[in-house]
Amino acid sequence: MPFERKGIRLERGRYRGRGLFFLTFCTAHREPIFVLPRPAEWLVGRLRELALRYSFHLHAWCLMPDHLHVLIAGALDTSDMIFFAARFKQVTAFEGKRLFGKTLWQTHSYDHVVRGDEAGERIAAYIWSNPVRKGLCKDPRDYPQSGSDTVEWKRTFFTAAEWTPPWKLNQLGRKPS
Repeated sequence: MPFERKGIRLERGRYRGRGLFFLTFCTAHREPIFVLPRPAEWLVGRLRELALRYSFHLHAWCLMPDHLHVLIAGALDTSDMIFFAARFKQVTAFEGKRLFGKTLWQTHSYDHVVRGDEAGERIAAYIWSNPVRKGLCKDPRDYPQSGSDTVEWKRTFFTAAEWTPPWKLNQLGRKPS
């Protein structure tokens, strides 16, 4: 019997509008494509350009050598996170193949619709702290490929109460609340 992927999407309407969304995109084979400044700056530039084009606010992002974390919010009632994520991957994959000569992204990415009881600030702090957890720097403000287009995060950064992404809760045998 072939393996069937479980349908994990919520109804389509949950991904539209002015909601807050946490996204993670991993490079193919977790290859550290973005370890050098030039490819990293290219990708961050495309992220910012496409978020603006498709009506999303970039609250937080962190580009690691082999993955990208993003916290976005729809700017309009018509903002569509699924469309944005697919278009971002499509555009950057096509350009990345031409620039780097390799497949850029894994087929699947991770998304999480942030619920009202989850603090966006804690998720942003989790994103910005990723390089510290991975041993790439001691202070998240020192990592060059992190940012926000909505807050001066390096001036106002705080260490928020721990936030654990839902996929890690599942790995620990706990269900997301």
